Amino acid sequence: MNLKIIIREEIDELEWIKDVQSNQDIAQDIADETYIKDDLLHNPFSSSSFFYFFLSSLFSLFPSFKKYCKEKYGLNNINDIKDIWKRYKEIIKDKVNSINESDGLL
Repeated sequence: MNLKIIIREEIDELEWIKDVQSNQDIAQDIADETYIKDDLLHNPFSSSSFFYFFLSSLFSLFPSFKKYCKEKYGLNNINDIKDIWKRYKEIIKDKVNSINESDGLL
C-alpha cells in the first residue's frame, strides 16, 4: 500500500478539526452579530432590544442565549454555554465602554 495515499486519507478524515471553534470564538461570533443602533443594543438571540447603558438588562437574556447556542452551534453542555455567556458579556461590556469613552460619556 502506498504510504502517501494512507497519509492523505488520514488527513482528509481530520478536516472537521478546522471547523471546531473555542468558547472564545463562539462568544466573539455572537458579539460580532450584536450591534448598537439608536442607543439600543440588538443581539441575535433575542427579539428584544434595550438601551445599551442598561447592561443589567442583558443578564435576564440567558435563557434565550442558551437556546440560541443549542440551535446555532449545537451546544448542549451547560458549562460551555455558561462560559460562552460570561465571555460574551465581557466582550459586550468592552464594546459599550469603548463607545461611551469615544462619546465622552465616561
